[in-house]
Parts: sequence; C-alpha cells; structure tokens
Amino acid sequence: MAARKQPSQTMFTFQPASLSVPGTWTADDIYDNASGDVIRQFGEDQRIERKPARFDPRQLGDYFSIYANRPPHGGVIFVGVSDNGDIEGCAKLDKKRLDDLEQAGRVYCPDARYDSKRVPIYTEAGKADFVLAIRIAYRSDKLVETTRGDAYTRIGSSKKKLSELEKREIRISKREIDFESEDAPLTWPEDFDVDLIGQFTSSFASRRGLAGQRTQAELLTLAHLGRATKSGFVPNAACTLLFARDPRKCFPGARIRLLRFDGKHELTGSHRNEIHDQWIDGPTPRMIADAERAMGEQLRLLKTPTRLSAGRFTSDAYPKDAWREAIVNACVHRSYNFRNMSTFIRIFDDHITVERPGGFPPPTTARTVYDTHNPRNPFLMEALFYLDFVKCAHEGARRMRDLMNDAGLPEPEFSEVDLDGYLVRVTLRSSLRDVSSPTRATSTSTADAKVEKIVAHLGKHPNINVTEAEQVLGVGWRTAKATLDAMTDSGHLERKSVTNRARDPKARYYLRPR
Repeated sequence: MAARKQPSQTMFTFQPASLSVPGTWTADDIYDNASGDVIRQFGEDQRIERKPARFDPRQLGDYFSIYANRPPHGGVIFVGVSDNGDIEGCAKLDKKRLDDLEQAGRVYCPDARYDSKRVPIYTEAGKADFVLAIRIAYRSDKLVETTRGDAYTRIGSSKKKLSELEKREIRISKREIDFESEDAPLTWPEDFDVDLIGQFTSSFASRRGLAGQRTQAELLTLAHLGRATKSGFVPNAACTLLFARDPRKCFPGARIRLLRFDGKHELTGSHRNEIHDQWIDGPTPRMIADAERAMGEQLRLLKTPTRLSAGRFTSDAYPKDAWREAIVNACVHRSYNFRNMSTFIRIFDDHITVERPGGFPPPTTARTVYDTHNPRNPFLMEALFYLDFVKCAHEGARRMRDLMNDAGLPEPEFSEVDLDGYLVRVTLRSSLRDVSSPTRATSTSTADAKVEKIVAHLGKHPNINVTEAEQVLGVGWRTAKATLDAMTDSGHLERKSVTNRARDPKARYYLRPR
C-alpha cells in the first residue's frame, strides 16, 4: 500500500518593517539585521548607542548597565561608529584593545546578559571593515550594576547615574526587595485603627473560611501584613499604610492633594487660578473614601445629559466609578519608596488628572496598561480586595476605559511624565467645552432668585464660600462667585479674606447686619 502523501506546508518568513519606518524596528530587529545600511539609517535613540572604536572599555560597561535596566527590551551598542554617524570600523584596533571591547560586559558589568558579533561593513572611504554590535537584554529580575557598584539609565540622549533611592526603587519594582514586608517602627496596637483592622480580619476570615479559627494576629500574618512573634505581632509597611492611624509617621507623602482650577490649565504666580486646595490623609481605606467624597463635592455637573449604553443617561461630567478607580489605582500602585512624594488630583474645566509617584512596574507600560498586570504593592492591593475597594481581577484600567466609552467620553490617557519614569499620570477628559461658563446656568435662575437662595442659606449657616454657593445655586464656579461679589457690592454681604486676593479659595462671605 502506497504511503499517504503528506500535505505541503506553507512557510512564512517574517521580516522587520522597511528601513523607511525605522521607528517600528525592535532592538532585536536592529541587531539581527545589522548591516552597513542599517547602521547608517539608525541614529541614537532609546534602542541604540553608537561609540567610536577607541572608546574606553570600562566606560562601555556603563552602557551595559543602562540597557540591562531599560525596559522593556534593552538595546544595541554599535562600536566603530563616530559621534556624527560616520562608520569608521574596528579593524584598525590591535588584538588586545578589540578583546577588551568584546569582553567589556563580562569584565565591567557581569550581571548584564548580552550577545555580540562583528558586522562586515564598508567605511566612508570604501574600505572593507567591521563594526562590533552588542545586543544587551533587559533584565526584569534584578538591578544591573557595574563592578564599581554604579547603575545607570538613559534620559533622552544622556547617560544618568542612578541615586541610591532610585536604585532601591528599581529593586523594589523587580522584587529584589520586598518593601511591603519591611518592619514598621510603630507600636502595636496603640498606633493602629482597631476598628478598621476588625473590618478587614472579619472579611478576610469569612471569605477564606477561617472564621473562629485564627487570632487577629494570625489572620494579619496570613495576609502578609506583619509577623507573629513570641513577644507579639510586628506590623509591616503594608499594614502601616492600610491601618496606621497616621501612616505619615513612616511615609510623610502618604496623602492626597486635591486641587481644582478655574480654567483648562494650571497657572502660576500672580495668575494662580486654583479655587480649591485640600489635603487628604489617614489610613489608605479611609483616605480613599474621604477623597471620593471630596472629589464628588468638587466635580461640576453637566447641564445636559450624557448618553450611556442601553439607553441610560447620567448628568455627571465624568462617570463616578471611572474617576474613583483612578484614585484607587493611584493609591494601590504608587511607589511608597518615594516617601515624601504625594498623590495629586487636579480638576480643570475640561479634564481631570491623577498623578502618582513611581513609574509603571515592568513589564507594564503606558501602551500595555490594559493588557499587563504587575501590581507594585500586591499585599496592600489584596487587603483592599477584602475591604471591597478593588477586585484583584486585572480589570481596573479596562473598566475605567469602558465606563468612559459608555459615557461617550474619550478613553483615559496613561503616561509616564518624567523621562525618569517617576510619575504616572492618568487623564480623564470631558466632552464639555467649558463646564463652568456662566452661560450654562439655568435660564430660569434670575438674579433675585439667586439672592434669595443665598440669604436663605445664610439664615441657617454663619457664612458661605464660592464652592458652597455652587451647590446652593446649582451653577458653575464663575456664576456663583459673580453672584456673591454682586451681593457684596450691593451691601447684602461682607467678604472676609486673609490675602485680599480676588481669587482666594479660603474667602468667606457673611450676611451684613441691617
């Protein structure tokens, strides 16, 4: 019986994009396809470093550290290329100098992982020669230092030596250091919120099927929030952030600053345009809840409904669950290694920004935020799951996106602000042109009706500010301030301000006695 003929297979060979679009090439594409044309086409950028043939091998070790620490893919070094891009080659070097260059990684930066090869080229003079190409891989598991104990990163086209704090931050993000499990210098249980701890341990025990079986200290230990010893329970950094009455004793920047501005941009100096400035702190669950309340008070309302999916409508300028998720995300994923840096929320007329210390933990980037999941503070996040603040299902950013889409608003914008990657910003944009414009006040609100509402409010309260007047009148900030100022000019009210500035967020208005 004749053997059955096997069906033929179609073979595919994938090539990198054309040299006409060099920005699409990866570091692997550049190294694998290195040639004279490729080397000439690509200038220095985040993927490529060019060095002349007589470059110091010891200094070359610094660039092994740069790319080994540079997410997500590392980079390529071409040795034998002058600063202006001319290919000079390495054939003129003696054997020892060439060996020193080829062994620079092993000798001066031994933790770097790399490949190297000699790429045949023709120099600018048309002479056959070669360039040394070195491909350094990114190491996701550790900080890579030189033999001098230094570590580097790249900012634009410049080499930057990392500080000890910056090195520690990378070690934390790569799990070399278990930051959350470090002991806290606080007294247990006197320095902690026992009610909040009780809520957590009750939920944790119930959901884990441990109710009535373990002590509170044992439950906290199981949750990686400290350790039980013969002399008592020792809380750790995660426990401090979650449950300490004042986490700022250990982490001065563990708080949120909520700012609201008149306009679409933050101005400075004499043009400073903030109309609300509030600090919010405390144990993380309470801080999030307080920030949610404060945020709700400050957000302006749409005067016309925004359509949601399935025929639903909302009058909110932004879906509440979207901006709430941005706040929770900032508290959960921020870097507490930068102990003095705080989280900032800024509200503008047409957008909100939430900024948190620390870059994206590798391999997450601004482009992959919806698809990758690497929590910076996993024990903190898991504890918030048992307190119903997070779902721990890698869906927070996607849910934020979907909520904005449902409301007919632009998707959230994620970015690393500093070139160092030490600040992540989330921006939520409104479709409103100017939600605070006086023209958006309801047409039926006459000047007399506004005056009556303000007077009625002051009959029950000793004073009022612009923010409270917004709520009383149901109008934007500018209309509320114009109403209060008009009542002051007419003699109805007296304005008291410490700074006497026209835009003093702490100014109060009092009913003038008759």
